[in-house]
Amino acid sequence: MTTPQMQAIVTQITVVQEGQPLFHDSATTITLDDNAAGGFVRVKQLYEECGQGEIIIDQYEWEAVSKAIGDMLVVAKEYNKAQDGKPAEVLANNDNNKGE
Repeated sequence: MTTPQMQAIVTQITVVQEGQPLFHDSATTITLDDNAAGGFVRVKQLYEECGQGEIIIDQYEWEAVSKAIGDMLVVAKEYNKAQDGKPAEVLANNDNNKGE
């Protein structure tokens, strides 16, 4: 029996104020997700002020959060390419991914 090749996939980046724990209300998590239709990026916050489907980004957070989202989009694209190829083509043609 052949030993299968294993790979490590980064699936989450957390951006939080320096010195604060991961569960702090300033934390923003950027996650690679897949619902069997190809990888995509999910952004979540724990701010109490956030409503369902809403994120709040202060000006001092933007650079770190936007970089983390961009980094995770690269991971999602590579993840999709490693699958059967079809989701990667969809991702590459998605107008929301301009600027990669």
